[in-house]
Amino acid sequence: MPNRPTPRRRRRRLPDRTTIFRVALALAVAMRIKSVLGRRSLPSHLKRERIEHDLTEEEKHCASCELANVDPFAWFQDVRSRIGAHSSQHLDELLPHRWAAARTVN
Repeated sequence: MPNRPTPRRRRRRLPDRTTIFRVALALAVAMRIKSVLGRRSLPSHLKRERIEHDLTEEEKHCASCELANVDPFAWFQDVRSRIGAHSSQHLDELLPHRWAAARTVN
């Protein structure tokens, strides 16, 4: 058996930055397209329903205000004017039942 020279292994060339960027961009585009196209419609046995709420003026008032016997419009105007300067740690003071208690004390 003749002595054969061992074949040289070719060195793998590492990809440059441009190639890596192009591959990453292609993957990002493919994933975005897949997420958009991957949405499925509802199964046929589930029907889409459009829900519309027709509330009367009485039903539109804040239920918490009604429980605390507070005028919702006065409460809303006062809270809207004070909320920007109010500390986030004391936001519970602006709830209708606490607001009403603070009003009766003052």
